Amino acid sequence: MRIKKTIFELLKSSCIIFTVVSLIMISLSDAVHTKATTNPSISKSLWQFFAFSILLAAANLILKSQKLSAPARLGIHFIACAVLYFFTIVVIGQKIASGTQTIVAMMIFLIVYFIFAAVYLITNSIKKQKRIKSEKYESMFR
Repeated sequence: MRIKKTIFELLKSSCIIFTVVSLIMISLSDAVHTKATTNPSISKSLWQFFAFSILLAAANLILKSQKLSAPARLGIHFIACAVLYFFTIVVIGQKIASGTQTIVAMMIFLIVYFIFAAVYLITNSIKKQKRIKSEKYESMFR
C-alpha cells in the first residue's frame, strides 16, 4: 500500500511539473518562432522535459523525508535538482553552445530554485505554527 501511494505521489508531482515546464517551453518557442509551422524539435524537447519532470518529482521525495533535518533535506534536494537540471537540460538537451550560456542557464536555475525554496520554507513554517497552536498544552509539572 505504501508503494502505491509513493508511486501515485510521484506521478502526480511529475504531471504538475511537466505541465508547467511544457507551457513555459511552448510559450518560449512561440515567442521565438513567429511562423505557425510545426517544429519537430518541440516534440523531442517535450519528452526531455517529461524525463526531467519525473526525476524532479523523485527528488521532491527528499523534501518529505522525516529522517533528515530540514536544512539537510533542502541542501540534498538543491544538489539533486541542480545535477538533474544540468544533465537533462544543459547536457542532454544540447541547447547551450558556450560556457557563458551554461553559466547563465545555471544562474537562472539558481534564481528559480531559491524563489521556490523560499515559498516552500514559508508555507512549511506557517503549517508548523498552525500545528503547534492547535496542539493541546499539557503541564509536565503536576
